[in-house]
Amino acid sequence: MNKELRQSFSILRKVYENQAFAGIELNKTIIRERDNVNCGLITKIVYGVIEKDTTLSYIMDSFVSKKPDATVALILKLGIYVRYYISSIPAYTCVNELVEITKSVSNKSVAGFVNATLKSVYSKDVKFPDKNENLVEYLSIKYSYPSWLVTQLLKEHDEKFVEELLATKLTTLTHIRILNEKMATEDFVRTLQANNIEYLKSALPNTLYVEYSELIKNTTLKNNYIVQGLPSIITAKNIAKDSNTILDLCASPGGKSVLIAQENKSATVISCDVSDFRVDLIKKYAESYNITNIEVVQNDATVLNNKWIESFDTVLCDVPCSNLGIASKKPDVLLNRTLDSIKELPSLQLSILETASNYVKKGGILLYSTCSIMKSENEEIIGKFLSKHKDFKIMNVDTFGVDVSTYHNLVTFYPNVSGCEGFFIGRLMKL
Repeated sequence: MNKELRQSFSILRKVYENQAFAGIELNKTIIRERDNVNCGLITKIVYGVIEKDTTLSYIMDSFVSKKPDATVALILKLGIYVRYYISSIPAYTCVNELVEITKSVSNKSVAGFVNATLKSVYSKDVKFPDKNENLVEYLSIKYSYPSWLVTQLLKEHDEKFVEELLATKLTTLTHIRILNEKMATEDFVRTLQANNIEYLKSALPNTLYVEYSELIKNTTLKNNYIVQGLPSIITAKNIAKDSNTILDLCASPGGKSVLIAQENKSATVISCDVSDFRVDLIKKYAESYNITNIEVVQNDATVLNNKWIESFDTVLCDVPCSNLGIASKKPDVLLNRTLDSIKELPSLQLSILETASNYVKKGGILLYSTCSIMKSENEEIIGKFLSKHKDFKIMNVDTFGVDVSTYHNLVTFYPNVSGCEGFFIGRLMKL
């Protein structure tokens, strides 16, 4: 029995069929099975299958005349991924194990189909699309992004930029913020080195990229760091230290609110989200780091709260978005995204920004952010807002030395430009 393939299939089935989050399911497995399996290999397989889904589907379609059901398709994709990207698992081991897995979820005839198909996959090559014949299909299959997304990106950028963007591979290490009030960065790094935990320096002094599957095993470092993306940290750091009243409208799970409260200890931070579940996440997050200057409130960001009108020095709107900027770090984002699903978002985003603008004091700051790289969710939203609200103007964003793409002081972190996940920040002042 190949435990790594079994565990990988189990995780992937939850992701593909139940819309579970790959990172969460992987963490559960790592914590439960870390002494029994190669967690690094499982992580590589799980994220690899999801990341290469478009390419794997293309290859699978070359070997089947009729698309199989979702579970069998996933088994075939797993086998195809191992064939092309994992050299440490022999062909016979992969095929035999996946046939046994098929028997456990289906019948003997389907297992025979999987056996025959995977043997063909291992013995025959596939012809991939030609760039000169169909650019969209070529980019889609080569870099494994859905064709609808490639088409949209080509509408917004030139071919060279889009290919650079799609080709960019970010580090698989996890970005963390070290809690210096608990442990100095130098001591944190020394502990990593002493335990042979892989890490890379990040752009800010107290931030690192770390091998998370090893980090969570270390009891000395536990509770001395927070997992948080670099652009998220930069967004929070763009809230001035002299802001006394701060409203975080779409705050769950609470990472930005916690950082804001930690850096503005004398300020009051009102941290909100729309559902009981999300509010509880923020409360638990703040409590776990002993944050006392956050008030957590359930609130619908699209509905005007008359009690808050012109009450805040800074209002942060990290609005619901397509999450397409983080697809290179969390590829499961793309599994359930369609062009129609992202077309629904701009009206919601603009509604939240419009409502939030009422809460800003004169001279105060309105921060708009997304983890998307699509102009329809970013620059176009700010443009529509400013066309109606002449009492706001765009201000500079401090990117702390990270390279970004700038349009009229609106900032986009593109993976190929910034070396981190995609993100957008617009900083507006109320006149």
